[in-house]
Amino acid sequence: MLGNFTYSNPTRIHFGENALDFLNEELPKFGKNVLLAYGGGSIRKNGIYDRVVDILRANGKTVLEDAGVMPNPTVAKLDEGCRRAREGNADLILAVGGGSVCDYAKAVSVSAWCGDDPWEKFFVRMEEPEDRIIPVGCVLTMVGTGSEMNGGSVISNPESKRKIGHVFGDEVFPKFSILNPTFTFTLPRHQMVAGFFDIMSHILEQYFSGEDDNTSDYIMEGLLRSLIHSTRIALCAPTDYEARSNVMWTATWALNTLVAQGKSTDWMVHMLGHSVGAYTDATHGMTLAAVSLPYYRHILPYGLEKFRRYAVNVWDVRAEGKSDEAIAGEGLARMEAYMKELGVVMRLRELGVTEAMIDTGRQPMGLSWSAMRKVLEDENICDSLKGRVQYFVTRYRESHDQEGRVAVRLDGNEIFKSNFYDGEIKRHEAWSEIDASKGRHTDYSECGEQIELEALNKGGFDRFAFYNAFHSYQNSGIDDSLQSPDPVVRLFAILDKRAGKRRLHKIVSEIEQQPVWLKPFYRLRLESDGIITNLRVM
Repeated sequence: MLGNFTYSNPTRIHFGENALDFLNEELPKFGKNVLLAYGGGSIRKNGIYDRVVDILRANGKTVLEDAGVMPNPTVAKLDEGCRRAREGNADLILAVGGGSVCDYAKAVSVSAWCGDDPWEKFFVRMEEPEDRIIPVGCVLTMVGTGSEMNGGSVISNPESKRKIGHVFGDEVFPKFSILNPTFTFTLPRHQMVAGFFDIMSHILEQYFSGEDDNTSDYIMEGLLRSLIHSTRIALCAPTDYEARSNVMWTATWALNTLVAQGKSTDWMVHMLGHSVGAYTDATHGMTLAAVSLPYYRHILPYGLEKFRRYAVNVWDVRAEGKSDEAIAGEGLARMEAYMKELGVVMRLRELGVTEAMIDTGRQPMGLSWSAMRKVLEDENICDSLKGRVQYFVTRYRESHDQEGRVAVRLDGNEIFKSNFYDGEIKRHEAWSEIDASKGRHTDYSECGEQIELEALNKGGFDRFAFYNAFHSYQNSGIDDSLQSPDPVVRLFAILDKRAGKRRLHKIVSEIEQQPVWLKPFYRLRLESDGIITNLRVM
């Protein structure tokens, strides 16, 4: 395990056929008014609603109804839930449903008493709650998201075609969650298998990161083997308690923050899936399934060793007499066969994605470049530089490479620029330097991530580096962005108004550590805010 971390998970789990009985133990810890959040009519049909309401009333609680939470909760629904929570002075939000309902409950918990626009504050600017937070409890009826034991919340904005997740701190985690595997038995097959793949995707996105000998990777291999085994049983026997209970527990451990410790994760498959969901409103697990294999096959050369390990340790691929490439490819082939066995969606077209959507939604989160530019130049930029800094990303449609160029201007003057060919040159330089340091020829797949990062540090990148950096920047807090290994993320962050004077004073000493092309932007921000004058601290 490399690096430092602090691990904490305050959620209490009650698991098993009699888990709902423990609601009687939890309810006395909270005030009288309970906002009951749930989706459609399924929990009324299967009797779970009546059982929960009976327990609430037996404990003297006033039940505030908040029905109709959709699979991809919207900003409008969030506003409605906040109003209900405030009007009823909710002391507890009890989410009864799957991950979407749990996500929604957490969003309402931080937003109900927020003095700002919740969408802008929490999901655009990625700020943390400063006002009253309403406690959340969960009664899980569908597995997949792990939302019952983490701080994640995903909200959609249909108007702007954006679906954004915010991972909140311990104070937003559910106080308790009730997991009864039998509550998942009546789930439609489509939703069941979508949840199965969501679990797998959570594990894989954490597994395929880092190159160290990490304990978490061994745990995740075990979780994947258990998941594959139990889901195959559940496909044939949906009411097999042992199989469904194993799946439910695996889902929780896949995303309760444990296996992410000591690892850097980028969640690119989820971000691609969110982009698809923002346009199509498709089931989350199915959006992940549609983009996973193309993505993993794309990155396989850059993480060949880990993909080989995945094939051998998870899919039992025999390695004798085969190249690493063949082993890794066979592992993904077995994953593809398993996905077809589940019956998940394998093509974007099956979700209603059109060529027009792809053409206008090439940027992360479905944002056009003009929308991204608005965020960077108008919404997030510090007051001292507003109107002075302009970002440009152009695409040369007539060019054979169609990659275009990127640039940043200050007061109308271009102070930084790069293009696809600059990036290629810088990658080659980085590759040569790594070769020289190792004293041997280095295959790109051995150190592709290092090469890409060195090219960025040298100032060589194309428009997609801007898009990827913007995605990371939008989905990280300001402190994480300022410390990001990606220098383009740091570029966006250093000009961000959230980097207030307290942070800026600490950053003075970091100027000389920045890449040559990035140093002027650090000086620009520090000088424009009066922190430095000719590099002297004020």
